[in-house]
Amino acid sequence: MATMHAPAPPPVVTRSSRDPLAPNDQLHDPAYQAFWLLRVGFTAAPILFGLDKFFHVLVNWDRYLAPVVVRQTPWSAHEIMYAVGAIEIVA
Repeated sequence: MATMHAPAPPPVVTRSSRDPLAPNDQLHDPAYQAFWLLRVGFTAAPILFGLDKFFHVLVNWDRYLAPVVVRQTPWSAHEIMYAVGAIEIVA
């Protein structure tokens, strides 16, 4: 007759100072650094480019809008870029 054994308890996981996921060591992990670089970049870039749609510091964004779009709408290219910039900042 087979005897039944109780299942073993799960192993206890503790964080040590040598653990690569410890908060102090995360800052030196290249994957963690890449994650934050991309997170900050993809947060700041749309806001900055959206603001530039209003101030034309980096680029004259009106020239990037296809002329067919301007002809089909009742607004000028500059007014359309105001809307695009606002959407870009909010999103």
